[in-house]
Amino acid sequence: MAAGIRKEASELDDSDTHSDVSDEEHARKSANLGKGKMADKDFDVQLRILEKRTRGNPTDADGDIDFAYRNMALPNVTPLMASSMAAWSWYLYSRTEPNKFLEICAKREDAKAKLAGAITSQRMADDRRAQFEVIERLEKSLTQDVTAIVKELMEKYPLDVLTECRKHQVEWDKFLAQEKTP
Repeated sequence: MAAGIRKEASELDDSDTHSDVSDEEHARKSANLGKGKMADKDFDVQLRILEKRTRGNPTDADGDIDFAYRNMALPNVTPLMASSMAAWSWYLYSRTEPNKFLEICAKREDAKAKLAGAITSQRMADDRRAQFEVIERLEKSLTQDVTAIVKELMEKYPLDVLTECRKHQVEWDKFLAQEKTP
């Protein structure tokens, strides 16, 4: 991995060095986060590489916050582990302000649950109509005459019905024995 980082670092030009890295570096140093045993130079190179990779690309806010949430308890996360600069910023925020970050996560999950609940309620209302239709058909079929059901099945699937009946030889024997006794 170190060789890949060196290659990407060598491809950085002067335009890649001006960024919000100073703000990120300040946040990292003030909280002593994300660095682990990594040298300052390597850490700064990773931040520049991450910025270059993600500059101008849209990010997924949910994914960024999820990254921070999953890693907030881990002190050795490096910038290149993040999917974007936004994910890295959320990670730093989760480490410096964990209570505020968790409050944001809770509100976000509540909003998702409400949205999912509204969709689920709507689907249930729609399904209820179809389910009642199915229930009515089942009730109707259960109240039908057994003779009519067997007759219909024999007309449509005689071999299947007879094959299934043969599987119940013990019951047939008992039934036929009862018929013979007056």
